[in-house]
Amino acid sequence: MEDMQTIIDKISKCLALSKSANEHEAAIALRQAQALMQKYKISEKQILISDIKERIIQTKTQRTKDIERRLKVMIANVFECGSYSGWYTLEGTRYQQHVFYGVEPNASIAAYAYSVLLPILIKNKQSYLATLHGNTKLKSKRRLGISYHRGWIQGVEKKCKNLNPDKELREKLNEYEKTLNLVYCEVKSVKHYNKDMLYQARVKVSFTAIE
Repeated sequence: MEDMQTIIDKISKCLALSKSANEHEAAIALRQAQALMQKYKISEKQILISDIKERIIQTKTQRTKDIERRLKVMIANVFECGSYSGWYTLEGTRYQQHVFYGVEPNASIAAYAYSVLLPILIKNKQSYLATLHGNTKLKSKRRLGISYHRGWIQGVEKKCKNLNPDKELREKLNEYEKTLNLVYCEVKSVKHYNKDMLYQARVKVSFTAIE
């Protein structure tokens, strides 16, 4: 017996053929698609989101930091994907995992971009913090670091922002999100503790190559 994904793939191919310029071929393909959907009780929404894939990045951390959350959201927006964080268990311990979902190759590229950019951003942030005066208070360092990584992320997003988003793809993602039963956490509006550092981080992204 064929698995459900194989059947959905067949229906998707039939629907693609139903757009043929040849009216006879298009009609046959459409009837085949409708017959399969009725036989296996498959809805149009299931077909709509059938090509959405998930790409998972497992971490060794037990909570999501601001730097990770904002980078993940930015990358998902740039590559027209969705993202969420969840958990996986390893040797009895729960760890965070980040998930990018979307059509291919978008989802895979987004996951790869995250895995590449996060260590670069962390390294740049650490390099900046190392330049601070030795008497700088820990609380001030943290705030300056936050302003730095938020500015860096905004700088990348500004350079890569998609000015012509795909509305049909967004509809697919919205339908897929409904199947995930996600719990949405409100992300606080960006508060920049140091606007000068925010600007410097943006400039750094604009004038230096991402290694």
